[in-house]
Amino acid sequence: MDNRIKWKAFSKKMIPKILKASLSVVILYFLLFYFPTLVMSSFITSEYKPFIDTFAAIAIFFVFITQLASGTIFQYMFGAARALFFMIFFMQVSNSGAITGNFEAISILVDLRVFFAMLIAIELLEFGKNLFEAVNFLSEKVETFRLPVMKH
Repeated sequence: MDNRIKWKAFSKKMIPKILKASLSVVILYFLLFYFPTLVMSSFITSEYKPFIDTFAAIAIFFVFITQLASGTIFQYMFGAARALFFMIFFMQVSNSGAITGNFEAISILVDLRVFFAMLIAIELLEFGKNLFEAVNFLSEKVETFRLPVMKH
């Protein structure tokens, strides 16, 4: 009987989180995978397609896992991991820093190193923010926990 009560409490807590995370994943799938490939597939060169797919897949994964872990310390740990991953990802993508394209007789070269540097700086701030939020979460938990009073 005790396990049944625990299971009911667990399911009441987790089912809304799973539904919210699933809805977020469906929306992000359409925004990051379906819509760009449908509308902009002719503009995206084949050499950058794997980067876009990787970015979308990892973004969707971290949104799902963070939604499931909301209200726990793991929410902030997954947020820090996401920021760290995207810093590394943007460093890898910005390795060349230049995108070239040929449209009929016009050749275009766009240097995106400054843009990627700004993205890396934003992710570094996000990483620090998540670490501070994790410390704050733990300190709030300690404040609500009452230590036994020792009498002398």
